[in-house]
Parts: sequence; structure tokens; C-alpha cells
Amino acid sequence: MSLARSGQRRCYVRIEVSTQVKQPNGSMKTEWQPYISLWAAIETLKGMEKASSATTWPKADQKITFRYVVGILPTMRVYYQNVIYSILNVNNVDTRNREIVLTTETGVKAI
Repeated sequence: MSLARSGQRRCYVRIEVSTQVKQPNGSMKTEWQPYISLWAAIETLKGMEKASSATTWPKADQKITFRYVVGILPTMRVYYQNVIYSILNVNNVDTRNREIVLTTETGVKAI
């Protein structure tokens, strides 16, 4: 598998990590903080609509490719142009620490 050329990485994305913040009333709230911003390639793999409880929303699966970064986990998410991508899988291509391919989806994800 060849590495993506830098010209193909034309999307400047932000990878975010969730943190638990204690509210004044004592309850905990999930907030998303920036982990790293970088250039990536985003490729749509498939799209569909999901229906649940008389509500329909669009859903799509994407492949996001970027240079290797330490610490990327499936519990994180990717933010790009007002769209949130939930990370399903993190693949360190050929375990060479040169490139990461994320399998992601857009749509509703319970946290």
C-alpha cells in the first residue's frame, strides 16, 4: 500500500479528545478538547440513511488518512468543516509508524 501524497491531504482537520468536567452542581459533563490539528485526506466509502423512531438522518462512512501521530484512539473524534466524524478504527498502516488510516462515520453516536 502506498502512502498518500501530500497534495491529497488537503483537509485541515482537528482531532479531539473527550474530557469529563465537573459542573458547579456536582454532575459530570463530557467536553471535547483539541488533541491535534493536521492535514488529512478524507474519502467517502459509502452513504445511507438510518431510520429510528419515525426519524431519519443521513449516515456515511469515511476513510481519513494522515501522517502518523502517537496516541490516536477510537474514543476520539475528528472535526472538519462543522462535521463530526466518530472514529471506529485506527490503523497504523503496516505498523511502520508512517501513516494512520481511520475508519470513521458521521451521524449520531452515543457517548
